[in-house]
Amino acid sequence: MNKNIDDLFDDSKGDPLEGIPFSKTTSRLIGCPVAWLKRVIPLAGSPAQLAILIWLHRRRVVCGGKKWFTVPAKNLEEDLGLSRFTRYRAFQHLEEAGGITVSYDGTKAMRVKLLW
Repeated sequence: MNKNIDDLFDDSKGDPLEGIPFSKTTSRLIGCPVAWLKRVIPLAGSPAQLAILIWLHRRRVVCGGKKWFTVPAKNLEEDLGLSRFTRYRAFQHLEEAGGITVSYDGTKAMRVKLLW
């Protein structure tokens, strides 16, 4: 396998980042605040769980910053491509670790409360 960084993109298709505006903000964001990420890394038992934590942070922001917010399985599956088994196992681990509280309302989407 060639590990040359220049070979990662197909030059015939152009620069994949061309035309994407870059933020000139001074805050350090990587999909979530860096300080928040440092706090939750110990909660994550796997890369999938860390991805879910970051996704949950973003979902809470999209839902207006409410304490409780919905987590539609379809959205989580489409965005991260995780199986149902992986999602449920991750939510169970994160709940046991004290990072989230999960509420199920029958057929509706699960509701989550972040505890950090």
